[in-house]
Amino acid sequence: MEIKKVIVIFVVFCMLFVCAGCNNTEAELSEDTSENANVINETSTDTENNARRPMIISASFETAYTLEQAIEFSDLIADITITEWLGESSINIHSTFFTAQVNTVIKGEHIETITLKQFGNSKRITDGYPVFKNGDRMIVFLKGGQEINEQAQSVTGTECDNAFWIIGEFMTLFYISEVGEALYAVYSRGTMSECLMRNELLINIDGELKNEVIGTLRENNPSISESEYVFNYNNIAEVIMDIASKGAEH
Repeated sequence: MEIKKVIVIFVVFCMLFVCAGCNNTEAELSEDTSENANVINETSTDTENNARRPMIISASFETAYTLEQAIEFSDLIADITITEWLGESSINIHSTFFTAQVNTVIKGEHIETITLKQFGNSKRITDGYPVFKNGDRMIVFLKGGQEINEQAQSVTGTECDNAFWIIGEFMTLFYISEVGEALYAVYSRGTMSECLMRNELLINIDGELKNEVIGTLRENNPSISESEYVFNYNNIAEVIMDIASKGAEH
């Protein structure tokens, strides 16, 4: 009789443990992500998660932007360079804040520096989308506003009125790679692929030059996803400006 009681108690304990684990997983996957990334699902792909290595996840996003939609929705489209790490947060969504120098404004008002929020931090990153580091240069589609300014202030501890989050995160981002004296825009992956392929004004660079451009980029960023498209910097900037100007006319 005593043995039966022990067995029953053990089974009940196991069931409670499993249920608790399921509840914790559900809470982790349904984070309140507010406006900045619109993540609707996260799945870990890292089986060696520990304190020294960030968990690598696959992220699904609620909004899949085309090139035209990303341009229309953006308050600012700019060529930027990351200059300083400001802080990170794991509240509601894992994120990191940086200071970035604005090299060129493609759409929006002229500004010299911004505070940039990226999805991911030292504890959790998206597969193929590493946390930015000083010197990283890219073309980004950005959204600002009071809410992101307040988020930046809560993390950095300083008043902020020029904070932005990246629309679509890695799905809209172009990394800038320099080969020789020429600049190239590298698009890794995302929902804009079909739009880029259809645009007759964009010339996708292929062959040895493409390999050299991507190789140069990955020397400093080995974790970046395999790239689909490489464009001349001026080519992609002019196409974005053209679409933005046509949208402003309507």
